Amino acid sequence: MRRAALRHTPKRPIAGPVAGVAQEFLQRLLGSAIFFWLAGKVVTLVAGPSPVYTFAVLGAGYSARTAYLKYRLSSDPDFKIRDCGCAGRRHDDTAKVLKSGESAILGIPNGAIGVVLYVLLLVLQYTRHVDAEIALASFACCASAYLSYVMVARIRSLCTNCIHVSALNVLILLHFGVGL
Repeated sequence: MRRAALRHTPKRPIAGPVAGVAQEFLQRLLGSAIFFWLAGKVVTLVAGPSPVYTFAVLGAGYSARTAYLKYRLSSDPDFKIRDCGCAGRRHDDTAKVLKSGESAILGIPNGAIGVVLYVLLLVLQYTRHVDAEIALASFACCASAYLSYVMVARIRSLCTNCIHVSALNVLILLHFGVGL
């Protein structure tokens, strides 16, 4: 009789509340990486430049948008970031992520630092300083990994721009590592 009771007991979730955020993050990261990889390949086929140029320009754009949104959120308490609400994204809260203390270093938004990083990467790519590019891409991936951890595990909300930047950083590093 005890066995029958055990068989019909509903199972508890194995992971805590972070699991849903982490799963959504990984799905979106993979989707972004695939999309940007394809975009980089198309631009390379059509125009000829290395995909690093495409990834760096996109990264600078997303970083600039993130810095702008951070600025607007800090300067205007009534400012709302419009969310598309598409695909049932339950954990999408860019404002919550950008309002966190981890979204800036010494008062400088991470997005502004990202813009500088991507411009530097473009210069290094143009001047063919591969070792410096690899070091910068490695730093960017480590920073993205840490900030992704903070976003998922501590804040428990997701920023679409931040996920795009993380995917682009991984693609840049993979380009140097395996010639993606």
